[in-house]
Amino acid sequence: MKVLASALLLSLTATPALAHEGQPAPAQPAASAPSDELPLTPRFAAAVTAYRNCVMEAVDAGSLADHREMASAAMAACAIARGQMASQLASDIRQQHPSFAPAAIDTSAANGLDTIEPMIEDAAIERAHAKYAQSMI
Repeated sequence: MKVLASALLLSLTATPALAHEGQPAPAQPAASAPSDELPLTPRFAAAVTAYRNCVMEAVDAGSLADHREMASAAMAACAIARGQMASQLASDIRQQHPSFAPAAIDTSAANGLDTIEPMIEDAAIERAHAKYAQSMI
């Protein structure tokens, strides 16, 4: 979870376009700028944990197959938990930055999910490897 918390704090803003030589880059209005950090509220942390736990339980309950297929199937089986996590993230961003445009909130939440999902997928792949190894004993 420490790795997850560290990854959540990564910057999610896009690199602004380079300014023409000698001209400053145009400033983005504060109302539509995406957040630099994801809000790590207790509700969001609980939603991430619930999604991760769902994926791990689905790997444990699934049939043995290729480790990537097992992880993918487990993540698909937990679509509701993922949706709840995404919804909580967007809600927390909206609450933390009420002046953000809806598109900026959606972009920031999508970027946050793009940060979280690979970590959960990696954990599911590791769990699938362990399940396969355990079946060989």
